[in-house]
Amino acid sequence: MKPRTFVALICGYGVPKDIFSDPNYQAYLHPVVNYLFSRYCDATGTIVMNGGATDIFKPYKRTEAGEMKKWLKEKIDEIGRSAQKVNWRILARPKALTTVENLLGFTRRGSKNILIFCEATRAPRIRRLVREIPSLHRAKIIAIDFDTSPRRYDLKTIKKSERDFLRLELAAITDPHKLKRLRKFAQKKLRLMRQYSPEEAHRRLPEILEQLDKTFTTNF
Repeated sequence: MKPRTFVALICGYGVPKDIFSDPNYQAYLHPVVNYLFSRYCDATGTIVMNGGATDIFKPYKRTEAGEMKKWLKEKIDEIGRSAQKVNWRILARPKALTTVENLLGFTRRGSKNILIFCEATRAPRIRRLVREIPSLHRAKIIAIDFDTSPRRYDLKTIKKSERDFLRLELAAITDPHKLKRLRKFAQKKLRLMRQYSPEEAHRRLPEILEQLDKTFTTNF
């Protein structure tokens, strides 16, 4: 029996210069749509696009959620013209700056079919976090391995970064003060990245995170 409803969260992954041509977002969002269409084309669904104003291109107004919603609306219109219309509602939640904010702001809306899409290297951390959020215990995490940047292959750095972020986010789930502190961490990271060109900012990201670790994570 096919499911009648679903609710899906699509976690953001930065704000690209042009989401319609960005290779990472194309490699991310197309598999997400294909996954949903193959299983839920006849179902009623709510798709929540999550991610805040992480734009590193002036004037820094765009959000991850807003850009992804724009892309998905166009894709769904294309599907409706060429194949069939789908009964999916798209919502943008453009305030979160961290993964834990994405998850805490996501509600099930009564569906038993809860899906969370994310980048592959973040999936183990997200699986651990949802175990601490009762409303998401039944969520299915779908990892999309789309990142082809040099950082994707630096497994040592990824492992350390994911371990450090998990420690901070687990603490922030139940402590509003630490959640605010984690958000300040993300805001400071953005300010530092915006001092450079987009290419240079991404190259310097490990250095920026190391600098922030010394300021924010001590005695978190």
